[in-house]
Amino acid sequence: MLLRCRLFFLLLSLLAGVSQAGTCPETSAFRTLVAAENLYVGEIHGTVESPAFVRCLVEAKIQASGRPLVVSLEMPPEAAREEARFWKHGTDGRASQVMWELHAFLLERQQKGQLILHYHAGFSQRDQSKYEQSVAAALKDIMSRSRLLAYAGHFHSRKQVLPVLPEVLPNGALLGQDITRVTLEWMEAGSAWFCSGEPVVCEASPLPARNESVGGAGDLKDGAAYGHDLAYFFSKFTASPPRSAP
Repeated sequence: MLLRCRLFFLLLSLLAGVSQAGTCPETSAFRTLVAAENLYVGEIHGTVESPAFVRCLVEAKIQASGRPLVVSLEMPPEAAREEARFWKHGTDGRASQVMWELHAFLLERQQKGQLILHYHAGFSQRDQSKYEQSVAAALKDIMSRSRLLAYAGHFHSRKQVLPVLPEVLPNGALLGQDITRVTLEWMEAGSAWFCSGEPVVCEASPLPARNESVGGAGDLKDGAAYGHDLAYFFSKFTASPPRSAP
């Protein structure tokens, strides 16, 4: 009886793995992103869909031949530990439940020697411009010797300044032409978990439907309107609360 139970749960886990793998895109748009030697993925923090998509990109890049793969996350180095304050008390979307699942997957693949995990948010953020410069320098160093998949909020991944914050040049803008910057965008009304306001409140917040014609889900478009090289579209986003949430 015990053996039957073990076999049953093993079968369930295998089927779950097949199902999860089957959710990854198999489109020319997705293959274009996988083919980029260096890729910077920008997101709105705190969604279910973005980390799952990044996992698909990582899985595909592992299969592709080339230089060693480094995945760089917008997290402090302490996030390498499950018991870190970042995971136990984090309130923004970078410490969401789905981000934790992505992080656990990346740790597993690192242990297998399939990638190197890097954390680029360990620099002081008292001076935003200096922070962006420090991150850019770290990412440039990685690109000089490895393939890079960087993953951060889509302010940092921009290739140009944000008009409402012209005094700060995002680190994505400091990386030159050797990296492809793609922002993950949405079409229909949805939600994301992020922090905003004064005083700062972190919660599931609505994302309005886009009024302009932006294409269909899975489309890869020119990203100039979003300050990036490319824009990849989802139908909608769903908020993912922090791992620390009850």
